[in-house]
Amino acid sequence: MFCVQNVNVPEEGKKAVVSGRMKKEGGDVVISSQSKTISPHSKKLICVGIFASLGIILLIVMFFPKNKDIYVPGVYNTSIDLGDNAVDIEVTVDEKTIKSIRMFNYDETVSTMYPLIKPAFEDLVSQICESQSLEGITYSEESKHTSMVLLNAIKEALQKAEKASGSTGEN
Repeated sequence: MFCVQNVNVPEEGKKAVVSGRMKKEGGDVVISSQSKTISPHSKKLICVGIFASLGIILLIVMFFPKNKDIYVPGVYNTSIDLGDNAVDIEVTVDEKTIKSIRMFNYDETVSTMYPLIKPAFEDLVSQICESQSLEGITYSEESKHTSMVLLNAIKEALQKAEKASGSTGEN
């Protein structure tokens, strides 16, 4: 018994060409087509799998953007009270980076009373601007307390600049 699906009828005197695959079932040879049919249920499962994969990819892209803006661009200030004097810290940021940190209202009285402020500040600024982070900052044992006070003031100014705070710049 032969099952033939595709037969090309030749011109007179030539052999017929049969496309397909032959296999034996019992004692009979069956020629079947090489194409496979997919049931409607299988098609639905494949579509669901594709859409689920696309949905997962979309969620990853939405919740883990690579170029996330961290700050609201602007200049942010905070003050450190040192007895009768105040020293102001100014932090300038754009969307992703800390552009500059500077100290002002630093006069001769503050310099005389607190001689470690300026070198500790310069060391902190260079580390923060290089790493763009307040994590992993190191300071010497002799200027530990001074550095911690300055670092807290810089942290306070950066918190004002963060996107989550909802600020619009200039503080």
